[in-house]
Amino acid sequence: IRLNMALIMLKKKKNSLAEEQARLAVEELDLFTSEEEALKMQSKAYYYLGSAQLDDGNYKIAMESLEMSLDCAKRGGSPPDTKAIEKKLVLARRCYKCKNQRARKKFKFAFGDALTSGGVGDAGQEDDGGDVETVVEKED
Repeated sequence: IRLNMALIMLKKKKNSLAEEQARLAVEELDLFTSEEEALKMQSKAYYYLGSAQLDDGNYKIAMESLEMSLDCAKRGGSPPDTKAIEKKLVLARRCYKCKNQRARKKFKFAFGDALTSGGVGDAGQEDDGGDVETVVEKED
C-alpha cells in the first residue's frame, strides 16, 4: 500500500509525501515478504524515493537512492527493471554535475580574482552552464 501511495504522491508532485511513504515502505518490507519479493519491492521503493528526491533537487541523495534501487533490482533477479532505474540514475548524475558546475562558476565569479591577485572578481563573466531544468526537459 505504501508503494502505491508513494507513486500517487509522485504523480501529484507532492514529493515530500512521496518520500515519506517510500521510506516507510523500505522499512516495512523486510517484515512481511520473502527475501526475493522484498528485494523487488525495495527496488521500487528506492526508485520512488529517488524520483521524489530528484524532483526536489536533492540530486546527490537521489543518486544514492537510485543506486540502492539498482542494487536491489539486480539482487532480486529483475534485470529488465534496471533500464528505467539506470536512465533515472543518469539523469540524477547529470543534474548533480550541472548544479556543481554552476556553483563553481558562481564561486569563481565571486572570488576568482580576489583569491589570486587581491582583485574584485570577474564582473564581466556570465553563467553559460545551462540550467538544471533544461537538462531535465532535454531528457523528457
